[in-house]
Amino acid sequence: MAVSVKGTEIRYESVEWEGVSIAYSWCHSRRRTLGITVRPDKSVSVRVPLCTSIKEMRAFVARRAEWVLKAWSKLDAAPGRQLPVYGIGAVFMYQGVELRLQFETGIRRSLQRRDQLLVLTAPEMPSEDTVREMIDNWYRKQALEIVKVRSAECHRLLQAEGIPLPQITIRPMKTRWGSYSVATKNPVLHHVPKEVFLTPTDEHARSKQGMVAIIARTNADLTVTEKC
Repeated sequence: MAVSVKGTEIRYESVEWEGVSIAYSWCHSRRRTLGITVRPDKSVSVRVPLCTSIKEMRAFVARRAEWVLKAWSKLDAAPGRQLPVYGIGAVFMYQGVELRLQFETGIRRSLQRRDQLLVLTAPEMPSEDTVREMIDNWYRKQALEIVKVRSAECHRLLQAEGIPLPQITIRPMKTRWGSYSVATKNPVLHHVPKEVFLTPTDEHARSKQGMVAIIARTNADLTVTEKC
């Protein structure tokens, strides 16, 4: 079976591994490596380069079967994650600190932090979609300011090599913390304590697994991806 999505055909396959059937969706993409993703709902998706054969893809999934089963086990064992709520009293994480949403009546619509509160000011309480958009924009603004400062500090070390400071972009990413090609940063990183990604002090925080474990607790949409 194939479903056309934005010009890319998504097909469905399955492989057997030690008596367990692993169903997955797959599609070709303009990438150079094979990638497999396990989502929070335990669905599995595979993206492969355009020149990859069906045989190569199936062999890749079979090699990653044990990893997929381990990812499923971790999802089964993890406490249930609730999707974020955007009403009064909702809690949002910022650099490891819980900020509680509070509403105040005012002429102009704004969102500001006051100690451990996120104060939303508006003539009347906005819809949940509007609140979500305001909070997302607030996270992006905070992320941009922090990354600008950190990038300037890091760039001083690179100036002698003639490496220019890249343009900085803040956008949500499901499988990356960031990319230096255009200095892209995932705003989800700003939900966790700043020392986790600014000045890690122990092996757990520096490790990929440690980072995933910390951020997974604050982001219900996190996916687990492995490449080959």
